[in-house]
Amino acid sequence: MDKLHQYIVAKARTLLPREGEAALRQRQRLALAEAQGWLRIEAGSREANDLILLAERLRLGAGALDRITGRAGVDDMLDVLFRALLHRKMMFHVKHRIGRGAVDSHSALR
Repeated sequence: MDKLHQYIVAKARTLLPREGEAALRQRQRLALAEAQGWLRIEAGSREANDLILLAERLRLGAGALDRITGRAGVDDMLDVLFRALLHRKMMFHVKHRIGRGAVDSHSALR
């Protein structure tokens, strides 16, 4: 039983993050690296002196961080809403055309 316990502890040490480290999934690591890339600006570069470019980098970095935290911006929410409305409208028209017998289900989608 002692050997099994030692094996489990040793295996866990190789799989789990060390104290003070964060446990991240690959998707989260990639998003964090992307955010870091957007927020890294060379001192004295053109971007360091251009407020519009700095604001865009901050926006893109925040978007990458939002993917880690699960937060969505207003644009993301509106995009999902409009896609859902468009899908609903398309399905209504397809159902309406099929119900009238005007077309079969395959040609209604064209």
